[in-house]
Amino acid sequence: DEGGKRGLGRGELGPCHSRIWSLLNHGPPFTLLVQLGPVVKALALILGDDFALGSFSANDIGPGCPRGPAHVDYPYSTLSRFPNDVVACQAIYCLDSWSQANGGTQVELHSQKTRLHPDREDALETVVEGKPGDVIIYHSLLHHRSGGNVTGEHRIGLLGQFLAKYVRPMEDQATGVKESVRRGASKALRQLLALDYPFPILNPQHSETSSNGTPATSLAPFHA
Repeated sequence: DEGGKRGLGRGELGPCHSRIWSLLNHGPPFTLLVQLGPVVKALALILGDDFALGSFSANDIGPGCPRGPAHVDYPYSTLSRFPNDVVACQAIYCLDSWSQANGGTQVELHSQKTRLHPDREDALETVVEGKPGDVIIYHSLLHHRSGGNVTGEHRIGLLGQFLAKYVRPMEDQATGVKESVRRGASKALRQLLALDYPFPILNPQHSETSSNGTPATSLAPFHA
């Protein structure tokens, strides 16, 4: 549909790679997948109970696609120094089988503990394998890449980016998600979209509303 066309984009690996963004605008099942109980429970142990959703997209690694470069994920990819606390995790929702042949994600185990950007391509020796319906969660600072797809089939997964609530999301969840989705959002989805988070405020001195429309009248005065 038109929403899908607007969100469709060529991926970083060329014509064989595509991404579809803003999946929440298509409603169920996407709005339900980000609220899956076991996923939410696991992420809460790492990021805290009030974590937020930074992005939810589809990733298609097509036949013949080359492997990607070693990298870390947002927001670590934008930083030169990393905070002590874990501020982001990724969740892969496997729609196809994940294997070495079809470009399953390659990782360097425990590399998030080095707190460094990857500087070599030959260290990512472990292939993440999964079955359709599996969800794979990892620290966004883990060194990883997509493998090369040497099969004749597509390898498709959904990618969820989950953040500590104070981290700016990659996708604008407050205004980029359709009003119909926001209006019908459950309490859990409202938390993920940070719809009730009062910041940023349009005018701290006078405004009673934050930039996402949340009432901000109960905020304490700013003192230093």
